[in-house]
Amino acid sequence: MKARLIGVLFLLAFALYGSGVDVLMLLNSVDVIAIGVLAFPVLRRTHKLGAYAYLASRILEGVLLAVGVLAANDSEVVYWVAMIGLALGSLFFCRVLLTARLIPRPLAVLGLIGYTALAGGGILELLGYGVGLVFSIPGGLFELILGVLLIVRGFASGEGGRAVAGAGEVDGRAAVR
Repeated sequence: MKARLIGVLFLLAFALYGSGVDVLMLLNSVDVIAIGVLAFPVLRRTHKLGAYAYLASRILEGVLLAVGVLAANDSEVVYWVAMIGLALGSLFFCRVLLTARLIPRPLAVLGLIGYTALAGGGILELLGYGVGLVFSIPGGLFELILGVLLIVRGFASGEGGRAVAGAGEVDGRAAVR
């Protein structure tokens, strides 16, 4: 169940922030933080540092995106700083997904490539090159595919086995290690 909810939140983030409506863009901040919070116990099972890094990056992203919406001045700069933070933390996320085999290897590799491109594109954007949007495409594609995968199949068991919708849960509660 938790994996499916994470998948829904990944897809919902596109609609909320992409709407351009301030109230919905603020809801996106709650959405992206919730992704980090829900993913934390799943990631922590195999890599504590990766789990904390991803959670921190999602909190940073959510806070900065909200600041960008509320302070219309320089919101473009705040947005790209948020994307760079997300990208760096999501590299940990994808590494854990890859090494724990929670998603198919090619998808995890796409995530690593996509978030590396997002970080680089964000830096280039801040330097005035105007290429950030193009560099965000692979990461966005990863998030769309991951969202659908999590809704349909959930996370894999982590041992190359069948998918489990609530991976990271024991009897409906978060597994603790």
